[in-house]
Amino acid sequence: MNRVKLRSIIKRLLPLGCMLLLGGSVVVAQDAGSAAFGPVDLTVQVDRKVCSNPVGPGYPVCEPAGQPAGPTNRHPVLLGIQVLDFGEPVLGLTQTAFSIYNPLVPAQGGFLKIKDCDIHCFSEWGHGTYMLYVDPIPADPYTWKSGAYFVQVRVTFTRAWRTVTRRAFARIDIP
Repeated sequence: MNRVKLRSIIKRLLPLGCMLLLGGSVVVAQDAGSAAFGPVDLTVQVDRKVCSNPVGPGYPVCEPAGQPAGPTNRHPVLLGIQVLDFGEPVLGLTQTAFSIYNPLVPAQGGFLKIKDCDIHCFSEWGHGTYMLYVDPIPADPYTWKSGAYFVQVRVTFTRAWRTVTRRAFARIDIP
């Protein structure tokens, strides 16, 4: 069996294997900027260009505005996150319910943190959808480095009688 054919078979069987291991459904994202897996109750969409558009004065997230997150700045990347529990939107979460873990960064790249700057950096959009920003740490001297950052987003919440944790994996590409 040649390598190309073997890769094609593995690519088709990998989602099925993940589904069996995780005991739920699997979504394989076609866009490198988003992914969801497991019981599909947490999805993450990535927008690294959120700071490209100029914003009003005093808006602390993108100062100075006008360019996307890139290797010459510390502009944050927006994560749009949908949280469901058995298909129902989870409402009323605070920023403390969310955490990120990113062991894979480009060479000389800093790890990422959830940006904390009052209501501008975290908000609930309704229907179980939230937005938060991530940026490199420590604050100085790190800027983004070119390459791929792999981030696991985790949300923990209490629902009725149980504590629930959901995880999703996302990729942030910095040119």
